[in-house]
Amino acid sequence: MILGLLSASSARADESWWETGWAVTGFGGVLTTNKSSDIWLHGDFGLDDDTLFGLAVSKVLYTPNENLDFEFEQGVVKHFGGQSNWEFDSVLLVRWNTFYTNPPLCINEQQLREAFAIIDKGLDIADQAVDLTRQAAEILGLTIDVRPMDAEHMDFADDSFDFVYTWGVIHHSQNTEAVVAEIARVLRPGGRVLCMVYNRDSLRYWLKGLYWLLVRGKVAQGYGFGSVQRFYTDGYYHRHFSKREFVRLFAREGMTLERLSITHMAKRMVPIAPRSVDDWIKDRAGFLMVGEFRR
Repeated sequence: MILGLLSASSARADESWWETGWAVTGFGGVLTTNKSSDIWLHGDFGLDDDTLFGLAVSKVLYTPNENLDFEFEQGVVKHFGGQSNWEFDSVLLVRWNTFYTNPPLCINEQQLREAFAIIDKGLDIADQAVDLTRQAAEILGLTIDVRPMDAEHMDFADDSFDFVYTWGVIHHSQNTEAVVAEIARVLRPGGRVLCMVYNRDSLRYWLKGLYWLLVRGKVAQGYGFGSVQRFYTDGYYHRHFSKREFVRLFAREGMTLERLSITHMAKRMVPIAPRSVDDWIKDRAGFLMVGEFRR
C-alpha cells in the first residue's frame, strides 16, 4: 500500500491539559499488486482499484518526560473500490519523540570565515583545486598560501603546524599510510588533526554493494564488496576504513584519538523516514567517519 500523510497539531504553554496535545492526521493511499521486494529492488509496481482515505484525531494523555508521550488516537477510514467499506480504529500509542544524535558537524558562514582566517597554508595535487581555493580566499578577503603539492611527500619542514584539516582526502591516496606519516611529521607536539574518511561499516557500503553485486550481476564478473565500490564511489583510488583501522592508522604515528563521529551527506539516507529517524541512522551507519586526533 502506498500512503500519503498530512498532520497538524497545536499547543501553547499556558493552556490547560484539555486544550493541549491535540493532533489531526489526514491520509490517503492506493493498494499495490506487487510485493515490497518488487518495489524496492526494481522500482516497478502496479495498482488495483482499491483506494482509501482516512482521518485520525489524537490526544496526548500523559508525558512523563520530554522524550515520551502516551496518546489516544481515534481514526476513521473509508475504503473505495474492491473493499468499499468503513473502518473505525481506536489506538493507544506510545511515542518516543527524540532520537539521540551526535553534535552537528556543520558550521555557519561566520564560523567558516573564522576557520579560514586561521588557515596559513593549503595544498592540493590538482592545479584546478588550487586555483579555486585561491579564488575563494580572495572573495573572503583572506591571504592564504595555497600550493600544488603531493600529500605523500610534503615540502613543509618538521613541526610546522598546530592544526591539520583534511576532509575526504587521504582515502583517495594510493598510500594513505604515507600521508598520515607526513601529517604527523609536519604537526607540532600537541597539535591537532581533524580528518574524514569513508566508513566501511556504513549502510551505503554494504547495501549498495549488495545491490551492485547481486542485482547488477557484478559478483558473476568476479567483484567483491571492496572492488565493486569503484562503480559508485568517487575518485580513482578510494579506501574504506573500519573504526579500528582508522584509529590505528593515526596511532602508529603517535597520535591519540580525542573524538570519533559518524555522519553522512546532507541528503537523506532513508527518504521515507522522519528526519529524526534519518539523523539517528546517519549517526550510527553513515558513510563519513570523522576523527579528531592529537599528537
